[in-house]
Amino acid sequence: MLAFTRRLGYFFVLNCLISAGALMGQTQTQTEVIGEEIPAGEVTYLDLQYVYGGDYTMGRTYSEEELVQKILSHPKLERLNIGGQSITPELMTVIHDQLVDLKELKLLGSIRFNNGDGWVYSWESVNWQEISAEMIGALIQSHSPIERLDLSLSTVDDAGLAAIGQGATNLTELNLKGANKITDQGLLLLMEKLPSLKFIDISAVSLKQPYNNVEIVSASISKEVIQQLRDHGITVSE
Repeated sequence: MLAFTRRLGYFFVLNCLISAGALMGQTQTQTEVIGEEIPAGEVTYLDLQYVYGGDYTMGRTYSEEELVQKILSHPKLERLNIGGQSITPELMTVIHDQLVDLKELKLLGSIRFNNGDGWVYSWESVNWQEISAEMIGALIQSHSPIERLDLSLSTVDDAGLAAIGQGATNLTELNLKGANKITDQGLLLLMEKLPSLKFIDISAVSLKQPYNNVEIVSASISKEVIQQLRDHGITVSE
C-alpha cells in the first residue's frame, strides 16, 4: 500500500511539473507569435529562456549565431531573457552595442528536478548559469541603460559585481538569489559605486536532496553588511 501511495505521489508531482512546463512553453510560443505579428523592429520583449528540468524541458537552446540574429532583428528590445543559454563575452558585446533601449536582462540559472529511481524519492539540483567577470565587463560598459539585472543561480562572483559597478549607472534592481560565490566585499563595492541601486535579492534557494535532506544554496553575506545596505537606502531580500 505504501509503495502504491508513493507511486501516486510521484505521478502527481510529475504531472504538475509537465503541466507547468507546458504552460510556460505556451507562454513563450505566444510571445514568438506576437513577435511575428508585430514588425520585428518594433518588438520590445523577447523570452528565449531554456530550462532543462530532468523530466521536462522549457524552451530550446540557441547557438550564438542564432541569438545574435534574433538580437539584430529586434533592435528596440527593452526586456530580454536568455537564461539557460550559452553566453559568451562576444554575445554580451552585441547586446551592449545593439540594444540601446534595453532596461531588463535575465541571465539566470534554473532548478532541475530529478526523480531518483522513479518511485521512492525525488530531489533537485541547480542548472548554474555560467557568468564570468569578462562577460559582465562586455555587457556593462560605460553608462549601460540596464535598470534590472537577474543573475540568480549564476556563477557570478565579486569580480563580476565589480564589473557591474564600473558602468551600470542606471541599475536599480539586482537579483542574486542563490548566487553563492559573492561576498560582503562585492556588495559593499556595489553600494559605493551605484547610487541608483535600490533593491538586491540575495535570498537562499532550498534544494530537496535524497532521503529528505535539504541543501541550502546561498551567499554568505554578514548581517552587518545587510544592515549597511539597508541604511544606505537599499532594500535587501534575504
